[in-house]
Amino acid sequence: TGDVEKVYGQSSWSNIEIDSLPSLDIGLGSDTVAVENAQISYKSSSEDNTPIRDYMASISEDSSSINLVGNMWRALELPTPLSPTELGDFVVSFDFTLDEAGDIHGICFDENLSYGNADSPQNSESRRCVSTAYFHDKSDVLDVLLSDFQTRQSESHRYVLNLSKMFDKLYVNESGDPTPAPTPPPNLVHVGNNGSPGSAFPLKVCQGDCDNDNECSAGLECFQRGGFEMVPGCAGAGRSGSDYCYDPLRKETNIKYIAFINDNGADSSVGDSTYGNIAITTSLSSCLSGEDFDFQLSDCTIKKFLGEVEATMSNKADCTSTDPLLELFAIFDATQEMDVYSQIEKICTSAYKLDQYDFADNTLAIDDALERQLVKEYIDGGTVMNYEAEANSAVMIGKVNDKFATTRHFSMPKHHALDNCEMGAAMCCFVASRTNPDPADNSDVCYIDMKASRYTAHVRDGWSIYGDSSDDSIYCEGFAWGNDGGIASALKGNALFKVGFMDNFSGGKVEQVPGAPLCGCMDRMPVVTNAACTDVTDPTSVVDVHFDSAVGMFDASFTVGEITYGDCGGLNLVEHYESLVGVGKASAVDAAYMHKRVVGEVGCGVAINDFLSTKGLVMG
Repeated sequence: TGDVEKVYGQSSWSNIEIDSLPSLDIGLGSDTVAVENAQISYKSSSEDNTPIRDYMASISEDSSSINLVGNMWRALELPTPLSPTELGDFVVSFDFTLDEAGDIHGICFDENLSYGNADSPQNSESRRCVSTAYFHDKSDVLDVLLSDFQTRQSESHRYVLNLSKMFDKLYVNESGDPTPAPTPPPNLVHVGNNGSPGSAFPLKVCQGDCDNDNECSAGLECFQRGGFEMVPGCAGAGRSGSDYCYDPLRKETNIKYIAFINDNGADSSVGDSTYGNIAITTSLSSCLSGEDFDFQLSDCTIKKFLGEVEATMSNKADCTSTDPLLELFAIFDATQEMDVYSQIEKICTSAYKLDQYDFADNTLAIDDALERQLVKEYIDGGTVMNYEAEANSAVMIGKVNDKFATTRHFSMPKHHALDNCEMGAAMCCFVASRTNPDPADNSDVCYIDMKASRYTAHVRDGWSIYGDSSDDSIYCEGFAWGNDGGIASALKGNALFKVGFMDNFSGGKVEQVPGAPLCGCMDRMPVVTNAACTDVTDPTSVVDVHFDSAVGMFDASFTVGEITYGDCGGLNLVEHYESLVGVGKASAVDAAYMHKRVVGEVGCGVAINDFLSTKGLVMG
């Protein structure tokens, strides 16, 4: 530059590459919309890692997923804004994977780039984001809608969300009050032109062809078109260039952006999440609900239930889709996918419950005194059954075992130590034996957190540290049923009866670790070094499921087989739980937690220090 004669200067460029960034494909009804990979900051650039060119969210080469790493509030503009009429039922489904947790992870469908502010009454921004994982401190009113399932680190989950139910103010009238969306919205209909035929005029909403407002019914106006422009509040394309009457007071919120939140305030490099197979179902309907159908399950789990629904859909010509989750979403009129899972669990549980035997009502009691305290106190380590020298008070345990243990499902007692075992596992630990002064113990106690077992310990908070010994001073045995329901869950009461009650009667095992229940969910039990394992199975049982189209409901009946008891194939409790993860019956996250509760022969020291560090202490 600067050369007047323009003959001097030399430069060269090489290895020039122009990258074509993949777009993000989003299903829209029966079509696919390619969303250009032109990323912009959502909410504000101060929230987002910028400049964006240095912190790009990565869209896969096949355009099916988007991955966000580090602090990102990232939006993509849709090729054309989508009105609620075009979105129809607005049921959004997608796969979500959380490899590293930040503070907030979520997906948004928004009319603008402004994040909702629910704490401010003056803020008119509606909440348009749904969290998939929320680890931030929760205020009374959140600016993001919480989904029913919050994904944990290292987990994946498929979400199905009816945003037409979850979002507010998609449709508003002139005063700003929400109004319901039409179901379905009226189609554009050509009924006449130039006032003819006279019986059709004045035209009603979504009718044409109008030339001016006077040809529309009271309160309606004539929407002038040059081609196939969308008419507000109406569905369909109509005739090219034809004009249609519409309601001008009915305003629709057009969705212009899809956005993703991968937020972490303390460290902007933290957080790794992926959203894939994003689809919007605009017209949700059931293809099975019009007639009765039946199927049989060897194990009534969510996965197997969905599998049989899918098989039924595959054999029905009217079903253009074979997605069982969306099919049941329509049948149950669900808002979120967890509503479907909850309904399946209720169907299965109702079948198993009809065969249940409540051994803990007062069946095991031999007198009035024991009847009043058995469930409440025995599981907490009390009652004469734990302290007598002979098993005189426990004689009914043997009788119940002989009569019912292989032919009936035992219900789980209602007890604070056994309620809400979220990881699907429980354990019993005994410190003494009435039959053997030198019992065959298999474990040591590391520590007890009495805050977790406060209803047993009768203190609000406190802990006991037992040290890092290896003298096997207690006996622990557990059982696991995982978190997918089914026959394993139905038989957990049988497993408790065998481990917690029969081991007392026939094996002489008695008394709990002080401050902890005799038996309980893993989070309420002591942290120990080892636990044996019991499993209970019923491989020949079946559940017959029937759908009654007249009432739109499922019913299920259970036929018991032969209940058998085992030692988990020789595995200990931790190993058995890991085997459940391998077959999809439990989560790897819960397996990692199991390792923190049953820590191995040399694990007490680390476990104790980790616990004490939460109290600001270290073991000397």
